[in-house]
Amino acid sequence: MLSRKLQVILYRLSMPNPITKFLLIFILLAVFSPRGAILANDQAKVAQLRGILEERLALMPLVARYKWHHSIPVEDLEREARIQSSTVDQAKQLGIKENRASQLVAAQMTAAKMIQNRLLATWQQSEYNQATLPPLQDLSKDIRPVISRLTADLLTVSKAVEGVLNQCEAHLNLQTNRMTSVTDKEWKVAVAGLKPNGLVCE
Repeated sequence: MLSRKLQVILYRLSMPNPITKFLLIFILLAVFSPRGAILANDQAKVAQLRGILEERLALMPLVARYKWHHSIPVEDLEREARIQSSTVDQAKQLGIKENRASQLVAAQMTAAKMIQNRLLATWQQSEYNQATLPPLQDLSKDIRPVISRLTADLLTVSKAVEGVLNQCEAHLNLQTNRMTSVTDKEWKVAVAGLKPNGLVCE
């Protein structure tokens, strides 16, 4: 059964006054349009954000191979603290709040270490050794500069879609892992860094 208010609106739509019709149609669109719908331009930016995440995570096997070959531990807390501090400072200059920037950076670091630890554990249990898996690129000269550039891109785009990231639809679109080199768990950790604290999506 139609509500009394909706019955009144439908009745008034039958009236000849064009201004009245226009106003009532506007009200109907505002009330019954799906809330939180993401515009096409915003969808493109969210897709760009996904692409940056994927490109950054795709570098982690190269990082793992270099560390494996040179017997370098995955975790370097002192270096990670420096990077987190400098990256959060960079984010704040873009207008990103410190707690949100810290959460984003920490999530990327955690996901990166999860990938590296998984690969190193696999290699340690196999017939591979440091000699049979030489690094494909130099960590300092080749890989880390690209990671730094992608991190900067991630901050810039996440700021551009900050309002969109406050909507559950954006995060539902990001939940699906399309990468074969990254597990679903690793992907979820990475994208969780984009989700504002307190946002609950079913």
